[in-house]
Amino acid sequence: MVSFIEGVEVIKDSLTSDYLRLIITPLYKGYGTTMGNVLRRILLSSIEGSKIIGFRMSDLPHEFTYVNGIKEDGPRIALNIRNLVVNLIGDYSIENPKSYVIRKVGPGFVSGSDIVEGEIIVINPEQVFLTMERDVEIEMEIFLAKGIGCKSAQVSKEAFSYPLNSIALDSYFSPVVKVNFQVEPTRVGREIDYDKLTLEIWTNKSINPWDTFIKAISILKDHLTIMENPKERVKDEKHKLILIQSLNLKKRVENLLLREGLLSVDKIIKKSRNDFMEMDGFGEKALEDLESKLHDIGMSLKEDINEA
Repeated sequence: MVSFIEGVEVIKDSLTSDYLRLIITPLYKGYGTTMGNVLRRILLSSIEGSKIIGFRMSDLPHEFTYVNGIKEDGPRIALNIRNLVVNLIGDYSIENPKSYVIRKVGPGFVSGSDIVEGEIIVINPEQVFLTMERDVEIEMEIFLAKGIGCKSAQVSKEAFSYPLNSIALDSYFSPVVKVNFQVEPTRVGREIDYDKLTLEIWTNKSINPWDTFIKAISILKDHLTIMENPKERVKDEKHKLILIQSLNLKKRVENLLLREGLLSVDKIIKKSRNDFMEMDGFGEKALEDLESKLHDIGMSLKEDINEA
């Protein structure tokens, strides 16, 4: 059995608020690349971060317009807001985001420095949202949440009921900006057939880079622990893993389902025929195609409840 080499070290070679360089050595040959790939993947995809997921602004009914007296148009304001780096304190998610209102009279700027709230730590307060070129009055409400990975504006709108005229944003939550690793040969006594793994982590300063490394190790350990005690999957649950792309539906039907956020069979079978008929663009032919493909895998839609 291959075990960890006695005397393996994890060395903090360099650490700042947004950069960590560490060395893990010695490792058996091949384990440097294996561990480097796994840690890089976890660091980039699975570390929780905070982000503005949407906003609402007076006189801006939708993103693709502008407000008189404001230098930036809707798309530029949305981009500027997305570039704000924050650390959110508290149990907030896209289903239950944190709301904060900024009120200001021009001329002047609205920026991250206008957010003064104990639960919102702004990392780059110099980030400008918009420029008021004259004495206009602005009221802006922003919605912040914690999350992992990428969440589209559509997913955000399905999870949370935004106030009227709000603009949901695509959000990349990860506080890890970049990860590199390098594997070099190293010596153990007379043996030279060992690996030295050098790992570099860059963050957006909302989290200490060393903490991201510790979290990545914890996530990896949790997954390996699950695999130590595998559970047999119940036969009836196997269809829950089927994505709608595997049903070979007509492309139009598949696109309609994707638009509604119905990405897998387990979500589809929770809906009835009436639910689908009420969807915009979903007619009898689309429903027949869907039911036929579900029948092929032994599944069906939920029974309609007849109204008394």
